[in-house]
Amino acid sequence: MKTNNNANQGKNANSGNTETKARLIAERLSEKYKDRFELWDVLFEKTGALWYLRVYFTPVKGAVLDSDAYNTVTNELNNAFDKEDFIQYVDILEVGSAGGDTILRTPEHFIKCIGQVVCAKIRGEKGKTSEIKGALAEYNNDNITVGTEIIKLKDCLKVLLETQENII
Repeated sequence: MKTNNNANQGKNANSGNTETKARLIAERLSEKYKDRFELWDVLFEKTGALWYLRVYFTPVKGAVLDSDAYNTVTNELNNAFDKEDFIQYVDILEVGSAGGDTILRTPEHFIKCIGQVVCAKIRGEKGKTSEIKGALAEYNNDNITVGTEIIKLKDCLKVLLETQENII
C-alpha cells in the first residue's frame, strides 16, 4: 500500500472515492467469509498527522474472530487494495472489530440496530452534552427514537451501540 509522504496534505475531493472503493472491496471479501463475519464500516480519515483507512467487521452470530482471522483478512484486503491501486495516500491500514464502542453512522447501522440498546451523546443548549440510553425504537433520516425520546440526528455528537460489556 502506498504511504503518505506529505503529512500536511488535506483531505482531497477523492477521499470519498477512496472510502467508496475500499468499501466495495471489503464487501467482496465479506461475502467470501459470510459465515464468519460481515462488514460494519469503512472510514478514510485523518487523525493527527496520519491518514487511516479503517475497515471494521462484526462476527456473525456464533462466530469468533481471533487474531489469525484478522491477520488473514488484513493481508487479503491489503493485497486487493494494492491490486486496485486507487489509494493515493494512506499511512495506516487498520482492520478490526467494530468493538465495544461501535458507532452507528449510516442508515444501515440504525436500521440493523433497532431494538438494541444505544447511547446517544447529544449536544445540548449552551454547549452542554448529555447522554440518552435506551432501546433504539425508531429511525428515519432526521430522527431516532431512543426509549421514548425523539432525538434529532443533527443534535447527536455520536450514537454508540451498547454491548454487554458497556451495560454491566
